[in-house]
Amino acid sequence: MNIEKLLNKNVRNLEYLEYASSKKIKLKIDLSLSENEFYSGDALKRMKIFSKVNIYKLSQDQELLELISDKLSMSRNNILITAGCDYALHHIAETFIEIGDKVLIPVPCFGRYEFHTKVCGGAPVFIKFSEPPNEIDLGIVKKYVSESDIKLVYIGNPNNPTGHLIPKKDTERFIDEIDKTIVVIDEALIDALSKNTSCADLVESYPNLIVTRSFSKFYGLAGMRIGYIVADEEVIKHISKTVSPFEVSSLSIELAKAVLKDEEFQKESRKRNEGSIRVLKSESPIPVSNTSAAVALLYGENKIPNLYQKLLSHGILTVDGKSFRGLENINCVRISLHNGKYLKILIETLNKILEYSR
Repeated sequence: MNIEKLLNKNVRNLEYLEYASSKKIKLKIDLSLSENEFYSGDALKRMKIFSKVNIYKLSQDQELLELISDKLSMSRNNILITAGCDYALHHIAETFIEIGDKVLIPVPCFGRYEFHTKVCGGAPVFIKFSEPPNEIDLGIVKKYVSESDIKLVYIGNPNNPTGHLIPKKDTERFIDEIDKTIVVIDEALIDALSKNTSCADLVESYPNLIVTRSFSKFYGLAGMRIGYIVADEEVIKHISKTVSPFEVSSLSIELAKAVLKDEEFQKESRKRNEGSIRVLKSESPIPVSNTSAAVALLYGENKIPNLYQKLLSHGILTVDGKSFRGLENINCVRISLHNGKYLKILIETLNKILEYSR
């Protein structure tokens, strides 16, 4: 049997890609994935006492929807729970992208925007912001949307891998000016910011806006795979048609409730994130992207040639800039800032590498 002939043509040319290296090497520290090393005590207690893993829970758990709606000061009808931000993006693509639809993707960005576009048969259109500091310019994005037949546009805010935050007023102006295009704003990294810069509340004014959120990063539930979509009520009704009633595990739902109730954990997590950003920007011996989030780009430039391999040789795993479209020719790495102890080791190592090269 020729399996190739039976494959969905949208899948035939895709490759399986892992976001970070899976090489079996001896590491000193791993800064490749944006995981919060600080845990919620309430969530850990809930994990120990929650034993009914043999029962189904509906993904759209009413108590969790209520907690999220209270957090956002919005109706629960504007919220849809999904298996992480990745599945949120998956369901949005399934709902809106058809074969041949043009989807605008500013790069560098999270690679899954391109993936979900291709799986649904869409045609990705890339705008490259490939000059350091690699920040997205919404004015240029708007021009592309206006001049092309764009069905949907993805914006990471804060963006992954740069951590750059686009001010809310700029984002609102952008959405207002392209009202015939679906705008998906990925806010997976936004909860770590003390100041409320989320665009989630704008969905009530802009039916073409869809916001995705996550419990993986700031809330420390990366392994639980739970997130949610915020959108106009009518949009939520349509996206929900693609979501399994049992997509999210019972344990994930219970732990998400726990971290939303644990205000001390949230306060301490934000404090740690802000401290890590201050340390990185003030002490890094090489240039850093203008990050507001728990990820950042480090630029080796000519100071440290082949930065990724150099750090790996010292037992520090990062994500090579080459893993991101638009950064193929830039000597940089993406790092996670969640672990302050690891960050200090990174800076010490960079200083040693620079000292050896003199």
